[in-house]
Amino acid sequence: MQTTHGPSAGQTAGQTAGQTAEELASALAEQQLRVEAITGDGDVGGLGTILGEIDIAHEELRVAEEALRAQQRRLDDLLAERSDPRAWRRGLIASLPVAALVTDLSGVVLEVNAAAWALLGRPRDEILQHPLGDLVAASDHDRLGEALAAVTSARSTSAVRLSLLSKQGGSRPVELVAGSDTPDAPGALITWVATDASVDDVEHPGAAMRTAEAFAEMCRLPLQAGADTRDVLARAALLVEKALPHSDGVSITLGPPAEPEAQATDNTMAQAVDGAQLQAGEGPCLSAYTSGTVVVCQDLREDPRWQRLAPLAVPLGVAAVLGCPIRTDKHSLGVLNIYSRRTDVFDERDRYVADLLVSAVLAVVQETRDRQELTALSRQLREALDSRAVIDQAKGILMSRGRYGADTAFAQLVAASRRSNVKVRDVAQLVVDDATREAVETGEPGGPATGGADRADGAQPGTGAAIDR
Repeated sequence: MQTTHGPSAGQTAGQTAGQTAEELASALAEQQLRVEAITGDGDVGGLGTILGEIDIAHEELRVAEEALRAQQRRLDDLLAERSDPRAWRRGLIASLPVAALVTDLSGVVLEVNAAAWALLGRPRDEILQHPLGDLVAASDHDRLGEALAAVTSARSTSAVRLSLLSKQGGSRPVELVAGSDTPDAPGALITWVATDASVDDVEHPGAAMRTAEAFAEMCRLPLQAGADTRDVLARAALLVEKALPHSDGVSITLGPPAEPEAQATDNTMAQAVDGAQLQAGEGPCLSAYTSGTVVVCQDLREDPRWQRLAPLAVPLGVAAVLGCPIRTDKHSLGVLNIYSRRTDVFDERDRYVADLLVSAVLAVVQETRDRQELTALSRQLREALDSRAVIDQAKGILMSRGRYGADTAFAQLVAASRRSNVKVRDVAQLVVDDATREAVETGEPGGPATGGADRADGAQPGTGAAIDR
């Protein structure tokens, strides 16, 4: 199963840069305090060594700050890229197990995934930049045009059954569903999902169309639901039930079922049966997660594998269960649970479609989480850089008041932070706020750099600790 990759490398680099800056700042303050202690005792034997260490720490801190700013710029670029509909669509359709293409509003193909190559029997370069009409039987051109017009005139999906042409000259009937999030916006894109129409039969009329519609809607989830993982899961659960005719309830769990990271269900029965499995400590869904394989229970009342679960779950209305692990090549990440009120209903088609839907759910969730993590990391790094700016302001205020250097000013902030058990950045903000307020109250034109310079006790208002001169 193909998966998308999150921002782990950028996240690690950003965290490392931030941690290094914090560690160096603390080390620098420690050296400053050692200098003061040695000077106060009259022992200057190790003073030269310590001053040299301080110079090195200063340079390393400067390099760490530059790395932090470079990482911030890189993260901003990544976030802008992942927020571009073209970028997330490209990554998402590449992960889909069904044939998918992306076109512009005129129907020219801009992106195509491997499943579409296989369906059309054509290499990628013979599909890209070609009108979608070139891939459709001539007798179906009018229907394709109607579908294109429908999806560009309203923010909804449009479905049509037609025949796609293979390179060998044959044709294959498919259900083709198109969807666009912003059809009236400049540069809008349309995602087309195709499923084999031959999976329809007398028992499941319209099944192929419902499956195609579910996948087309999946492609819209990251933008429709924003960056909230739970919201994405809830919407995905509804789409899974729509695609499976035998489903009476669906739940999706990320993480171990006993300690889930996120959960969503489409109705109260599914939620109750999830709880019954946890209470019993067994069940098809727990087994699917731990084994990493699809687990089918056609009759919960008669199945000997889960005898503790049956008395709890059967009264809730469930009779059959299909548990599908959400996994990468190596790890189980969660489980998709499909419940039915009838026995002996899950056939090979249900298992096949459920497996395809699991791949789509995984792709959508990872896309959502990647953007969520990038946004959070970018915010954290920006806060770190803002903290450095506030600390520099506070240092300037203390340097003006005490007429000493930057090293001593920073050491005073660190000392006040330790005495009051407040973060250095918060102490610095209090220094800046108090100096600004004093300057306003006294009408001094110098602002924060001069306000409050005559305080006799050397304390900064509101810090709860004295700043030594």
